[in-house]
Amino acid sequence: CIMRVTNQMMSRNVVNNIQTNMSKLDKTNDKLSKGTKINTPGDDPTGAVKTMAYKTTLNEIEKFSANAQNAKNFLSYSDVALGQVGDVIQRVRELTVQAVTETYEQTARDSMAAEVNELLDQIVAISNSKIGDKFVFSGFNTLEQPFTTKRGKDLLKEDGTDPSLTDINGQKRENINLENIVKVDYHGDDGKLLAEVDKGIVVEYNVPGSRIFTNEKNNLIKSIISLRDEILKGNTVDDKAGSGTTVSNELGNLDKNLDLVMRYRAEVGAKMQRMESMEQRLRDNKLSMTDLLSKTVDTDITETINDLKVQESVQRMSLSVGAKVIQPTLVDFLR
Repeated sequence: CIMRVTNQMMSRNVVNNIQTNMSKLDKTNDKLSKGTKINTPGDDPTGAVKTMAYKTTLNEIEKFSANAQNAKNFLSYSDVALGQVGDVIQRVRELTVQAVTETYEQTARDSMAAEVNELLDQIVAISNSKIGDKFVFSGFNTLEQPFTTKRGKDLLKEDGTDPSLTDINGQKRENINLENIVKVDYHGDDGKLLAEVDKGIVVEYNVPGSRIFTNEKNNLIKSIISLRDEILKGNTVDDKAGSGTTVSNELGNLDKNLDLVMRYRAEVGAKMQRMESMEQRLRDNKLSMTDLLSKTVDTDITETINDLKVQESVQRMSLSVGAKVIQPTLVDFLR
């Protein structure tokens, strides 16, 4: 049985073939112009699924990288601040060693106490350090200033506390602490700032001020205030003023505080190194994932241009053949 082929069938087949070739040519042009070979899920369903997974992973890497960078910046600033605190304590210690020496007159000790007082102001300023709009040592409550001070005149006005001191000779030094810091309050908390720097990896990147400046066992600010006052009293080794402490005792407390600061600074330094290693790892992962994404979705320019040339040739041939097939009609034979 032979199927009857009509001119209409031949013409329809030619047109369909030309349309098919045109569609292929359009897709190839689309790949070249967009630079991607997967523009709809139908182009490559498996590749489309992989592409979405790669892009999701890249977005996560970007987020982790930003978290690691922010944490490293915060740690870096904390490291600088703790270094400054250590330098101040070292200077206070030098003055304390001088002040404890019995050969100094009280006038000389007063000069030392004045410098210690300035260094106390510096410590408080460092304790309120900010990076951007965030306070470094306020714990989790980064938007509130962690430390506030009260001077002698403030307590005198509040509750009548006398800003005077009595020296070892029983002499009252009237209002000697009127303008000096006599109390420091901490308004932060002991909260931890956490950053997720990879899946399942969370790091703490802050040091609350309560651990450094107002530690229950080694209260740095309280120790410096006591030290200044004992120097002003002339209460060096033996507690002749009945203060419960001496310049010599506060020297030991300073050493403990310095050890504490150095320990926390070492921890901060170790975390900074970890953040740098993590950033490098994330950069490597990003490069690897970007390469996989490129191989999956990007157009192979050379191969696609070759395909385009072949398709253009096929399309020209289809048009040429179509012109010959479709052209003859009954009218042509009746001429």
